[in-house]
Amino acid sequence: MTRGKNNASWGDNGWYWSPPINQLALDGSGSVDAYAADPTWATDWIWQFAYDSDTQECWIGRNGVWLAVNSQSPGDPVAGTLPFVDTSNALISGATYFPGSFGSGSGSTGYEFYFDPEMWQEDCPEGYNPLSSSNVAYGSTILNGRDHFRAITGPGSGADGTAQPGEIAGGWSQYLTVSGYYQNDTTLYAKTHAFNGNTGGTPFTSEADGNWTFAPTTPIPVTSTVTLYQSNNAGTTSWNGQNLTPNGTSITFNGSGEISQSSPITSTTAGSGGQSCFLSAIEVDGEILVDYGILPNAQLTFPQGLWWIKDRTATGQHQLVDSVRGLDQALTSPQKGRQQEYSFPGGSSVAWCWDASDPAKTGFNIITYTGNGTKRTLQTGLDGNTDCVLIKAYGGTSTYADSNANWLW
Repeated sequence: MTRGKNNASWGDNGWYWSPPINQLALDGSGSVDAYAADPTWATDWIWQFAYDSDTQECWIGRNGVWLAVNSQSPGDPVAGTLPFVDTSNALISGATYFPGSFGSGSGSTGYEFYFDPEMWQEDCPEGYNPLSSSNVAYGSTILNGRDHFRAITGPGSGADGTAQPGEIAGGWSQYLTVSGYYQNDTTLYAKTHAFNGNTGGTPFTSEADGNWTFAPTTPIPVTSTVTLYQSNNAGTTSWNGQNLTPNGTSITFNGSGEISQSSPITSTTAGSGGQSCFLSAIEVDGEILVDYGILPNAQLTFPQGLWWIKDRTATGQHQLVDSVRGLDQALTSPQKGRQQEYSFPGGSSVAWCWDASDPAKTGFNIITYTGNGTKRTLQTGLDGNTDCVLIKAYGGTSTYADSNANWLW
């Protein structure tokens, strides 16, 4: 168990246990106290820890035997007697402790941590629970970070969130999977080329003798036809129980159904003698599937929040757009200045998306205020202390926001 150790000075309020010499390094001064000192060290020793979070006492054992403190008798975590460490000598009241390891010196030392009781050589002490996901404070459910934060990629420009005549707009390229790209070039032959509305431009291109699958999570209903624009003239493209051979231009499937994870479109050129598997566009009942631009797609991910946009193929500015200041107003970095109209990136882009729909739950919020040049207290709307704060002057009548305002954090 460790807490707050700093390699330079042992760290304030920190301590660690050193198994090779059975010693405990206490906080602050870096002093080392010997507990049941035994300098003998052997490979494959098994170390065990029992921690009582109610009393904040910890017992340390070796090879099935709980260690004694100096000349005392060995402690007993079940009986709650003679803890190896407690708040009187090492533990910090109210602190959080966690398992960890570190090495120093010129030798080579390896550690293995076993959290599964099935792998333990000793039974868990009566009245204690294994440190596992089913026994953590939040219950048996591990929180999913994607519920509140996601990073997505897509084209910088594209449909603006409103489908144009002859288009079905969505985040389609994320549902296209491929065996590998031609010449490993994920930019020139990117998946987004299949959903840019151009049936004859540079296509999405797989590796030679490759394959791809289009399987959206939300089904796309089909009434009569699905047309695929493919420039390869070999291989097999399949959907809804039908198998067609690409002819270098386009092929059309007839019939009703849906395009989904259970009924995907697949294509392969395996065994074709080295042809790649192409895709320029997918047309459903006469309408082309077109990707949203990266910002509208990010706004679909979390309608209320912060969307941090960056072109991945050019040296343009980072653009930060949020649902509080306006859906098309961007703050830039590293460029200084007040907010300005969002500029669609030209190439493949990334969006880091934070959810601010319920700040007390998501742990993220966006607030605005009018500065007056004096110290003040602001309500964050968060449930607890804040770990990170970004501040930026973005408007108003002051000229400070025009050229001098840096980001503060």
